[in-house]
Formats: sequence, structure tokens, C-alpha cells
Amino acid sequence: MPDYTQSFIEVQFPVSRLSKESYKERKAGASQTLTGLGKWWGRKPLILVRAALLGVLLPVSDDQVKDREIFLKLLTMDENGLYMRKNISIPLKEVVELLNPLEKERYLDAEVDEKPKYKRDLKREEKDYIQKLVFNRLSYDDKLKYCVRPEHIDNLPESDWQVINQHLETDAHRFDELTEQLGKKRFGHRPKVGDCFAGGGSVPFEAARMGADVYASDLNPVASLLTWAALNIAGASDEEVKALKDYQEEIYNQVDEQIVEWGIEHNEKGERADAYLYCNETVCPECGWKVPLAPSWIIGKKTKTVALLRDNE
Repeated sequence: MPDYTQSFIEVQFPVSRLSKESYKERKAGASQTLTGLGKWWGRKPLILVRAALLGVLLPVSDDQVKDREIFLKLLTMDENGLYMRKNISIPLKEVVELLNPLEKERYLDAEVDEKPKYKRDLKREEKDYIQKLVFNRLSYDDKLKYCVRPEHIDNLPESDWQVINQHLETDAHRFDELTEQLGKKRFGHRPKVGDCFAGGGSVPFEAARMGADVYASDLNPVASLLTWAALNIAGASDEEVKALKDYQEEIYNQVDEQIVEWGIEHNEKGERADAYLYCNETVCPECGWKVPLAPSWIIGKKTKTVALLRDNE
């Protein structure tokens, strides 16, 4: 029976796999879920946040191996979860290296010009089987090369939920349902997650996605804005995002019409400025001219844009 007086994270925590998943998320650069909202220096990987919160909620049992299996299954970091995340086909060159002689003879043509090929009569189901066979023989690090991140998986298959519910004595079919049920078993209510130094919003964002009640604040107004954006933009539904984009376009068009009507941002030829360069000015002590200051007048190297200073009486 699961013991809800003790947390999974107090007993064990698969640091190695989580470190590799966190590294993969960080290496994603601008494609990270929250990065596009703005830079923040202390933003934590979403997978690490989810793992820590889940580790606090999950109980322990007298079968630690099973406890770990359930934990990894919920994070799609088990064998089936990794294959569910696989979105890139393993190149044939690597497939050949991981097949044994009998498998090569069965699925591959004799090598011609040292280039292996699948047999012509091989069915799609057989090729899929080979991909799964070879994928399961890869190390965890190598598997991640062909996988999306855990946050891209919307839900687990029903067969996984049956195993999870049986072990945890729950009746969930989505992550938010599980979060609420685990919270009630441990605390008597849906989990409440508070972060008084929210920074870029990783903790409240991921906690909200898991289905917890969230409270967040930060002394830095930029951090507060990023956290709000994480919850209300990155965490919004497709309909809400579309409504926001439509509103932005409406405001943009209204401002654009006013600018054109007033004639600002235009010169006497009707040409419109694309960008502005703002800089401080100082008076030259020798000639008395007011001169703008800039570290360089090379504005754009790729566009070969250079600013030229000209006399203006």
C-alpha cells in the first residue's frame, strides 16, 4: 500500500536522467517554452520543476523499484514514454550498427557499394519494428537525440494510467486529475504551490500546468511581468492566444492609421522610417557643434548599414 505520510523525493530521485533531460531542454535555446517571453537569468528547466513537484506529491511503498517505475512513467522517461516521444527516424547507418547478423540477413539487402539498404519487400510495420528494436538498444543519452521533450506530450495512453492508478490507488486519466487526487490524499485538498521569488515563472507555470493552485510574486517588476506572461500567454488556450493576437493586430492597425494621418515617421518624399537610432549628444568644445555619441556607426553588419554624420546648420 502507498504511504502518503512520506514523499517519493525523500527516498529516491533519478538525478542522472533528470540532468540529461534538463540539459536537453536548455540546449533547445529559443525553442524553450518560456524563453520567447523574455530573458531571465534564474529560470529553471520545466522538467526539473515538474519532477520536484511530482516527487513531493507521490507516496512511497514497500516496492521502491515500482515507485521509481511510476515516477518515470509519469514523466515519460521510461522506455515506453521515450519511444512515445520519438519523433525522428534513426538513420539506416546507425540501424545497421545495432542489428545482429541474423537481423541484418532478415531485413537488409546485401551491401552494394558499402551502402546498406532495406529489402524491397519490407513492409512499413516491419520498418517500424526495426526502429523500435534499435531505439531500445540505445543509451539514454542517444535516445534523447531522437525525442521531443516531455512537455510536448499532452497525455499518457490509457494503459499507462491503469498501471499508475493501480499502484497509487487513484482514478486519474489526466495529469491535473492525478495532481488533485494526490493532493487530497496527502493534504486533504488540491495542492497549493507558492513561489515568492518567481523570477521567469518556471515554478508557477509548471505547477499550474500540473493542475495545482498557484501563488507567485517577485520584487522585480520585470520578473513579475514574465511570470504573468507565462501563465496568461504561454499557458493560454489556442482560442485565448488567437483572441490576444487579433486584439494586438487591431491596436497596431489603429496606431498605424494615426501615424500615417499625422505624417510622422515620414519625410518630404513620403518615405517611412523603418527604425530609429537613439543616442546621447554632447557639444564639441572646439567647434561648438552638438555631436551625437555612439560606440560605433556600423548599425548592421549583415545588412551593411552604416550611419553617416552630416552638417546640419
